[in-house]
Amino acid sequence: MSGKGKTVVESYLQRAEESLEMAKAGADIQNHFAAYHLSLTFELVIKAVRLHHGLPATANHLVFKLLEGLESTEPWTSRVKALEELEKYSTAYRYPSAGGRSAASPPWTTSGPTSKNSVR
Repeated sequence: MSGKGKTVVESYLQRAEESLEMAKAGADIQNHFAAYHLSLTFELVIKAVRLHHGLPATANHLVFKLLEGLESTEPWTSRVKALEELEKYSTAYRYPSAGGRSAASPPWTTSGPTSKNSVR
């Protein structure tokens, strides 16, 4: 889809689709950046929905903060909120600690793609 003639909502959704593809590719090779891209996908979709409802798409990157104000119009938000525990993975593997250490592998890299901890 080219950028010409797209609405802002469509642009957010296009980027979300691209980010989801990156999350899938990362998960396929068990790359820790898959968690970041999955979180980014949620963020982009939620911002598109906010815009659709006339709400601002703020610069906030916290998915669960972005859901605020959508609960009365979007019944699926409660299912997304149930995943709040997973948000820590969106940043845990992006940056090393101040001491240069990296976080331990995500659960799916040690448990395998068919476990209950899988991101798929």
